[in-house]
Amino acid sequence: MRILSTPGVYFRRPSTIPPLRAIRTDVAGFVGLAPRGPVDAAVVVESYNEFTDRFGSPVPWAYLGDAVAGFFENGGRRCHIVRVADKRALVRQQFAVQSGGRPRFVLEAIDPGEWAGDLNIDVTMTSLDRFNLTISYPDGPDEFFSNLELSRWSDGNDDRRASNPRYFARILNGIREDPRWLHGEGSLRLDEIEEREAPISRYVRVAEILVLDPEGDSLDAVASGRLGEDDLSDLKLSDFYGRERGLDVLDLVDEVSMVAIPDMHPTPSAPGEPERPRGGEDRCCCYPRKRNHLPPFNAEGTATVFNPVKEVTAFSRDEIRQLQRVMVERCQQLRDRMAILDVFPALANPQAAAALRREFDSRFAAIYHPWLKVPEPLGPAGALRDVPPAGHVCGVFASVSLGPGVHHAPANRELVGVRDLSLDIGFEEHGFLNDNDINVIKPFEGRGIRLFGARTLSSDSEWRFVNVRRLVTMIEESIEEQIQWAVFEPQNVQLRRDVVRVVSSFLNELWQDGMLDGETRDEAFNVICDDSTTTSFDVDEGRMICDIQLNAPWPAEFVTVRLGLNEGQVNFKEIPSTHAGNF
Repeated sequence: MRILSTPGVYFRRPSTIPPLRAIRTDVAGFVGLAPRGPVDAAVVVESYNEFTDRFGSPVPWAYLGDAVAGFFENGGRRCHIVRVADKRALVRQQFAVQSGGRPRFVLEAIDPGEWAGDLNIDVTMTSLDRFNLTISYPDGPDEFFSNLELSRWSDGNDDRRASNPRYFARILNGIREDPRWLHGEGSLRLDEIEEREAPISRYVRVAEILVLDPEGDSLDAVASGRLGEDDLSDLKLSDFYGRERGLDVLDLVDEVSMVAIPDMHPTPSAPGEPERPRGGEDRCCCYPRKRNHLPPFNAEGTATVFNPVKEVTAFSRDEIRQLQRVMVERCQQLRDRMAILDVFPALANPQAAAALRREFDSRFAAIYHPWLKVPEPLGPAGALRDVPPAGHVCGVFASVSLGPGVHHAPANRELVGVRDLSLDIGFEEHGFLNDNDINVIKPFEGRGIRLFGARTLSSDSEWRFVNVRRLVTMIEESIEEQIQWAVFEPQNVQLRRDVVRVVSSFLNELWQDGMLDGETRDEAFNVICDDSTTTSFDVDEGRMICDIQLNAPWPAEFVTVRLGLNEGQVNFKEIPSTHAGNF
């Protein structure tokens, strides 16, 4: 397996070689459904309030909000959100601002979807040519724009005169130049318009100007025009990972270190399901999602159907497995992030859950079970709903990275915001699931509900533990990103010494911080870059090879990472300790 850096602009050796610094390992990436927000664009959020401002309040037909809430409640500080929708059905809502019963200009919702139906837009004339615009939305702050002017030109309608800086279209759409395309004067592609506009409203932009006569009737009404739509009844797997869609967008975000797709599963609990004592049969209650009028699960499923709040596609188990396989494959290719997987909600049988686990063999993925019960924000007091654990798990990962360090196992940590579990797992079942590398979530009297496992889905014992995988990934990424200055250097003894010195200094800092085992630095790591690793043939081929041996925290064994510098790229290859002498 290799890490290939993206070819770019590399600088010659600096006069003073900068020391290496550990990269962030606390940033999560989520792909899912939301009532609003940009589609297929990675948006950074650093709090749950920021998420709801951009993507809307929680909805009963999606898990993304629950995952992000769990992430921040459990210690996360930064994540990237990619909203998924059926682009074939997306429509932006429009509002016609009228004067004397005829439309003067059209406002369009920033984001597509039905959410804009709750917008309230009001215009008030303050003078013959000036007006105030007020926009209110139930789930967000109100916006007020004062003294907007209807005149396109500063001293008349002659297009040879200066553009009016107070012109409402320029202000609302954040345009420095004259917005001639809004007047139908010349055509621009959508991407060209987006390059020129930076709307200052989080709700609307000016989409079209139909009639603009400052001396005509005053603006007196706002009427809904085209209604917004975000039909999710025909979602496809390609909406989650197709070209420039979903996961494909998240792949381009380098700082992401863990990935989850909470909305691959059917929505399990009806609003208002009351909190009840643990024990007894715990059935999975699903809002119906629709795919060719088939139920969300096959005959062996245990879904109880309620009237839907919104019709959303239900993927079959085979489709969910396919999406999970794509997640894992992407993480293996990128080698800088882990896929956090959930067991299907209907798989209460440990043997069935273990069968799902055996479909994967990857050091870049981990699976957690069972689902969590969290407060239902749309139901009465005490109501709970079942949610997949991935978002909360990512929060624990981030908390460990920001606290004791990425080398610590993200286990034996209490999950904040969780009231119960969807399934009771007994002692024998726990042992069976643990032997199958499924990380169990369990309640402990007086200690809350905790993650009680930190294993990857790798059959290789050297990569069995999540903390070892994440630590080595951090080291590889830190070296790869910060040693690019060496790529085009002459292959000589001095370059090899510089690489050994810089890498050794970085690893020594990690060892002193307790991230590597060993009583001495020689026991903690070893960096070799000489004639034994780089032969004369390698030099002739423009290649330098450096072996980095790491003593990862117990109970992992010694791990060997091979760093290769080729023209235009940095390569890493992880070598089993028993084969450290062979490339």
